[in-house]
Amino acid sequence: MATITRQKQAPKPKLTGPQSRIFTDPARYKVVICGRRFGKTYLSLVWLITRALKGGNGTKHYYIGRDRGHAKRLAWDDLIKLTAPYRRGKPHGTDLAIRLKNGAIIQLIGAENEDGLVGETLHSVVLDEFAMMKPTVWFRSIEPTLGTTNGHALFISTPRGYNWAKELFDQAKQDCFPWNEWSSYHYTSAQGTLLTAEKIKAAQMANPPSLFKQEYLASFEAVEGRVYSNFDRWEHITSNVTQIGEIKDLHIGMDFNVDPMSAVVVHDTGTGVEILDEIVLHDADVRKLADAIREKYPNHNITLYPDASGKNRNHVGTTTFSILKEAQYKFKLVHPNKNPAVIDRVHEVQRLLLNADGEINLRVHPRCQEMVKTFDGLTYKNNEPDKKSGLDHMHDALGYLVHALYPIKGITKSYGAKGYQ
Repeated sequence: MATITRQKQAPKPKLTGPQSRIFTDPARYKVVICGRRFGKTYLSLVWLITRALKGGNGTKHYYIGRDRGHAKRLAWDDLIKLTAPYRRGKPHGTDLAIRLKNGAIIQLIGAENEDGLVGETLHSVVLDEFAMMKPTVWFRSIEPTLGTTNGHALFISTPRGYNWAKELFDQAKQDCFPWNEWSSYHYTSAQGTLLTAEKIKAAQMANPPSLFKQEYLASFEAVEGRVYSNFDRWEHITSNVTQIGEIKDLHIGMDFNVDPMSAVVVHDTGTGVEILDEIVLHDADVRKLADAIREKYPNHNITLYPDASGKNRNHVGTTTFSILKEAQYKFKLVHPNKNPAVIDRVHEVQRLLLNADGEINLRVHPRCQEMVKTFDGLTYKNNEPDKKSGLDHMHDALGYLVHALYPIKGITKSYGAKGYQ
């Protein structure tokens, strides 16, 4: 007698209390501001799949990330798992699309393709990290299409200062009665229940106060005007980088300051950089920094990318560069005749953090806490990175190096073969 194998149904999604309140809210447009690890992507997919199952044949349902790569990294694998009981055919990895048995289509796309969204007929939409999108993605591209289908939208994000997301949240809050068009929700990371109190406390100790408020308390009062707005702890900090002992060549950016002297240690991957280590010395001079570098990496070929002003500084009758070129160190120096413009260096690092194609070409090892603090907390003051914050030294050290290795041609004036010695 033949044995009949029954396919196991996927377990029903389990939502936390706050997630359930958002999920069951009948409002057509829901705006959710929440802290890290609230479970927003999981909630978004459950909501979107439910809308697609109700929508039926021919309906389209979009999950929109800040860019296509972001959407894929966050949601594609989970979408495949969650739709397993309802899917028709195999997932279409090229288009990041899934067709359900009822004929509905769920697709992941990026907000960077704004013009490609115009004219689509959509029945429900998730805008994940909408605070990092242009407002025209919603007002020009998405809202008109939902108007023709009476479709629904879920906006969900951690805050990013006082931008259009704050305005939308406030407007929704004024119209938040259950049966009205708009509703709004605000939850901290602790209310999401995915992070323990110990982990949240650790995050509070490790982050600048303003950044902690933004990322974990979901506060709009935090980190407005961040210099490295493309930096994302969850995307860029990883131990899965090249090990220092596995390579012979190290590239080190240097900033000269008596307190502290700062150096950032980098592996050049050919397409970007991995920040592997850092050296911070207080109440020191350039010779102490040079000694510390060579002592820590005695067998590596080291190329230094120092502050160009080093050729002018006097150290008992000599210059900073003269010391770095001394035979015992065996350093190679790469530097322009003058430092590149600050804004150029910022743009070049920003591009490695996240380029226009959604690619990440900069990773940082978690041991590099001063570099992480700089990425997290350095803000603009009077249109310049705030030097009084104490976070600008690693910013300068990395900027000199990135400008030399990965300049943006066309905006950089101080870079070129003749400019380097």
